[in-house]
Amino acid sequence: MAARARAASACIWRKNPQARKDIFLVTKYDGGGLTPALDKSLERLKTDYIDLYFLHGLDNTTKLNDEMKAWVEKAKADKKIKFFGFSTHKKHGKLPARSREAGLD
Repeated sequence: MAARARAASACIWRKNPQARKDIFLVTKYDGGGLTPALDKSLERLKTDYIDLYFLHGLDNTTKLNDEMKAWVEKAKADKKIKFFGFSTHKKHGKLPARSREAGLD
């Protein structure tokens, strides 16, 4: 179902590029390099930007540090994403503190 919804959404703005501004597009990162994964999502969804890009399945080994913050800032500056977030963290109670420490709040 989700794949059909994505395909349908992509078709909407291919036929009518003005429709993209009316859609809040969310997709997730599941692994691999952040930039290649983001670029692949942009290509697959046939869009120039993602409204909300989030890390899915974040675990305690994922580094929320200056490097991650710099990546987020660059992706935003390049207008590839508008917002960045997290979902499904094993210890989600600690995530807000970890995010703030990394400057990702």
